[in-house]
Amino acid sequence: MASRVSQATHIPLRSVLPGRCWRAMAVVTLAAALLACSTLPDSSRPVSELAPLQLEGHSVTVAEVAARAPTPDLLALDQDMRDFVALYTGGVRNRR
Repeated sequence: MASRVSQATHIPLRSVLPGRCWRAMAVVTLAAALLACSTLPDSSRPVSELAPLQLEGHSVTVAEVAARAPTPDLLALDQDMRDFVALYTGGVRNRR
């Protein structure tokens, strides 16, 4: 008994759509992609225009914030870091 296998025929999209419609769809798709990747203009305000922070019922100035939470030197090395490097590099010195 022969089995019937249905084969879907492939119809190219270009043959279904006329030339002008095909180009218009390509332009619209490209424009949508470019618009999706674009950014909005920067609308941020300067720090001086921002409302002051409120903490425990009073305003906090920028100077008070800096005093309460000092910014550490993020690239500073302590002795534990130096020991770690010495342990895992085997004393290899490189000028880089």
